[in-house]
Amino acid sequence: MVRSRLVQRMLPPHEKLEATDSLSMGVGLKRGGFTEEDNRKMRTVFRFDYMGAAEFEGGGIRDALYLMLEDGADLVGKRVPIYYSYTPMTWECRWCKEEIKTGMRNVFIIARKKHMPEVVKRLKLWACDKPQMKEDPCFDKAMTGDWKDEITAPIGWFEIDNGFMWLTNEDMYKGMCWLMEVPVCD
Repeated sequence: MVRSRLVQRMLPPHEKLEATDSLSMGVGLKRGGFTEEDNRKMRTVFRFDYMGAAEFEGGGIRDALYLMLEDGADLVGKRVPIYYSYTPMTWECRWCKEEIKTGMRNVFIIARKKHMPEVVKRLKLWACDKPQMKEDPCFDKAMTGDWKDEITAPIGWFEIDNGFMWLTNEDMYKGMCWLMEVPVCD
């Protein structure tokens, strides 16, 4: 596997936002290059978060997802309990840290079978530390469940460089397995 640099945050579907494209952002390709049919199916399971960088807009997400689908027979799902540690910082004082939040949470992974051990290793690291990526995936913060509102809270992530996903919401995980025709793990 190559170094992870691009991770797309995924949000839960929302009835008021259902009419919008799952990937409508910036000046990139319409629907992120996905077909209208694929976009309609994706909207029933998740929405892509706006990442603020051109690398997420030019069809790279579509290409990585379609590559995963081509390897469909090699994709597996797995539930892994992962320990997290998050240190919130206040807006008034970025170097003033609040109380550290820790815990254990189930994470649902969809990846190529041969990549699964490395994926689990990376997620365990990212749940306790900020990874060096193009944009912050906010995985450590999302693990706490302490998001201001459910509409903007990421509950899934798509790593584009190697093509794997992980989710903290079991319903969204089952929906992704349905979309990608991957057997649901116990």
